[in-house]
Amino acid sequence: MLSALLALAASTEPGPVEQSSPVGGSLTGIFKVDDYPADALDLNQQGSVGVLVRVDPKGAVSDCIVTSSSGSPALDAQTCRVVWLRAKFTPARDTAGRPIASTYQQRIHWGIGDDEGQTSDPYTVRWIVSEWQNGFPSCRDELGDAAATGEAGSSQCPAYIAGVPASLPDSTKPYPQIIVEQRFSVGEAPKVTFAPTDRFVGRELARLDIDASGKLTSCKVIETMGVVPPQLPRSCLISAKRYAPRKDARGSPSPFTAYYLIELYARSRE
Repeated sequence: MLSALLALAASTEPGPVEQSSPVGGSLTGIFKVDDYPADALDLNQQGSVGVLVRVDPKGAVSDCIVTSSSGSPALDAQTCRVVWLRAKFTPARDTAGRPIASTYQQRIHWGIGDDEGQTSDPYTVRWIVSEWQNGFPSCRDELGDAAATGEAGSSQCPAYIAGVPASLPDSTKPYPQIIVEQRFSVGEAPKVTFAPTDRFVGRELARLDIDASGKLTSCKVIETMGVVPPQLPRSCLISAKRYAPRKDARGSPSPFTAYYLIELYARSRE
């Protein structure tokens, strides 16, 4: 008798007639190349992650649950981390047209592409991170290097950049902007110069030895200073295994040395 009453009470609630759906039609679009966890790349881990997302009546994520593991804890955790950070939904509605809480399920595939021929041309990416004190941070690629980032001028933070301010010391809090600069150079180690009013935060510099065919033969971190947040991709973990060969003065493919630099500083003003 009790179970029948409970069933009857449940049936009187209006059921959803319009399911929740991600803004943009799919969760796939919120994932960026830069979101691939560095440790998963290093171990060549790939796979699909099934997630169940709980959506509140306002269309915001209230929970993310891994329902089917990829076999990689790093990929599983990163999937829900990105969903929490970026996913937005059109909320479900009941028969009266009122927004209601609901769930949404999808599988996200993580795959490592062939990096044969990765560019060996020097590049610089400079992310300016701001407004993290008021919620989700805002990001801007100051240099607009679309060839290096694939999303020049974007205001959407890559996952590995968005969490940087929370990992920095209290001494950076008075500064309205955090700068994350990434440089790849050939022959000489890159140097970053910033204004005297800016505050140095951290640096990691790695040396890459690449043979005449473009194959990476060694990578070694040669300098670490200050604070480099753990979510930033580590140089030797994310370095491509192959690069476009470079030629010497006679036009023949030649081995070369490259450098990858991550530099962080707090900016008082633009």
